[in-house]
Amino acid sequence: MAVAAHDPLAIDHKIHAACNFGPTIPECMTVGLGPQAFDCSGLVIAAIVQVMGYEPTAWPPERRHVRQMHPMAEPTDLREAEVGDLLTLGRLYTIQGITEVVPAHIGIVVARAESHVLFMHAQAAAGRILTSKLEYSNADRIGKLLGLINPLTMIS
Repeated sequence: MAVAAHDPLAIDHKIHAACNFGPTIPECMTVGLGPQAFDCSGLVIAAIVQVMGYEPTAWPPERRHVRQMHPMAEPTDLREAEVGDLLTLGRLYTIQGITEVVPAHIGIVVARAESHVLFMHAQAAAGRILTSKLEYSNADRIGKLLGLINPLTMIS
């Protein structure tokens, strides 16, 4: 599927190291939240505030990044995902017998089928917003499934 020149781009928030590592600073609340370019968590934030009728400035800065959103995720089987749920992906690293969860990606479940879900996400490597098919039998295809978040719990 070709992307038209006016379609929003997906950006790698890591290029803004001051935002990606450490506390959320004011710049983090202006980069990657659209409408011209999104990072993965920025796409999620933009969708939630639009659907809920909030101004983007109402979003809590302490939930700006996937690493900050991940603690709200409930570990589950992908078959439990509902349309609208936020799906968190990442990596598991084991060092000296200790396993660490490193959240790395988030997107929105946009459809369910008998064998899979469709997952909308801003993918920096592709430079655009994608809808990817995640098979129940291969849920970890683009990253380890870490959990699901009900988007209504993200902003209060």
